[in-house]
Amino acid sequence: MNLKYRTLWLLIGWGMILTVWYLSLTPKPPEMGIKIWDKLNHFIAYAALMGWFGQLYLSKMQRVFWMLFFVSMGIGIEIFQGMGVHRYFEYKDMLANTLGVLAAVLVLLFRGDGILFWFEQRILKVS
Repeated sequence: MNLKYRTLWLLIGWGMILTVWYLSLTPKPPEMGIKIWDKLNHFIAYAALMGWFGQLYLSKMQRVFWMLFFVSMGIGIEIFQGMGVHRYFEYKDMLANTLGVLAAVLVLLFRGDGILFWFEQRILKVS
């Protein structure tokens, strides 16, 4: 699958990574009101990151790299949060991040890796 707008998809993906870093380290992140939403947000964010980059890098080794990258990123962010005064370290956040990455890997394994290609072909009408 060749993506015609691969560069755009990569820029969006890196924007997603920067957004996760910002939201994770800013002293006043947006409030969702209910504590369970915090873990669900972690899960969704890391599933989206892995799912996005898993469509841009199709080989097994590339996907293993991104899987390890996002799990490590989630752990690293928690460590940085623990070093600050406005945020705090949580193992449950690490677990939610990791489960999100693993969920995306499962979706990618079962043909979820063609969503951007489908989007280009059907919505953007790229030939």
